[in-house]
Amino acid sequence: MDWLHATGSWEWRVGVRRVFWGVVESQHLVDIINQTDWVENLNGEDKLGQPMLNVAWVRGPLTLDAFIMTGFRERTHQGVKGRPRFPLRISDNPTFDSGAEIWRTDVAGRLQAQLGPLDLGLAQFSGTSREPRYTVVSDAGGNGVIIPHYDVINQSSVDAQVTLEGWLLKLESFYRQGMADPYTAVSGGVEYTLYTVLGTRMDVGLLAEGHWDERGDGATTPFNHDVFVGSRLALNDRSGAQCLVGATFDTKHNAQFLLVEASANLGDRWKLSLEGVGFHVLSRGDFFYGFRRDSSVQAELEFFL
Repeated sequence: MDWLHATGSWEWRVGVRRVFWGVVESQHLVDIINQTDWVENLNGEDKLGQPMLNVAWVRGPLTLDAFIMTGFRERTHQGVKGRPRFPLRISDNPTFDSGAEIWRTDVAGRLQAQLGPLDLGLAQFSGTSREPRYTVVSDAGGNGVIIPHYDVINQSSVDAQVTLEGWLLKLESFYRQGMADPYTAVSGGVEYTLYTVLGTRMDVGLLAEGHWDERGDGATTPFNHDVFVGSRLALNDRSGAQCLVGATFDTKHNAQFLLVEASANLGDRWKLSLEGVGFHVLSRGDFFYGFRRDSSVQAELEFFL
């Protein structure tokens, strides 16, 4: 919920917003404005709103955004009875680099340009990291507890997508300072779409993406040396039915994360959505090891007034 005022080339927004950056399907590497809601989903698609002042200057193919933010929101985690969950309890009392904690003022800027077949984004962020580092301590009873810690970071990022007929070439990368040693992370890949398959309205997209994080096994995300392959199906009919099937393979630990997302409209007022996730993890060194028994299927039925 926000208030918008537009005049000439300027737009002013004040309120709680969700702002998305990025182009890669399997990981939104540079998307840093909003906090991830891990209770809702581990795929990084669900975000918490962020209080902000956003000023945008728009001129032709160029958009320049400036953000001033406060009221930081901690990452949500599953409780001891939630699924999927970490093998240890995660504390509700995180620690912060900043003495102002959630009330620190964060700032960000982004230049977006549409240059022919190239969509380019250049961004700079300075503030509390939306991605916590986790440390394990013992509580009074001697039980292990995971403590989230939020660093103050500076992040410079680029995201780019090139459209060449049925091909999409995608890249996201950042250089981050503030989480121990500075490091770089890169995600990228290709997507090719087959239109009107077999003379029908159906489109089929084929995806291949790779992820690399300079921290290796010390990364705070699972995407440090991984490859994603998948396919997207769109029927392009009245139901709007579509489906994404994919798998992420860890090239070091022989682990796989499987994903199925599908949705369709049932008439004018109903929508059915299905989501399935599967974990095949053998190595204790893999990020997903604690989730190895947490494969699941979820169905959601929505009614629109």
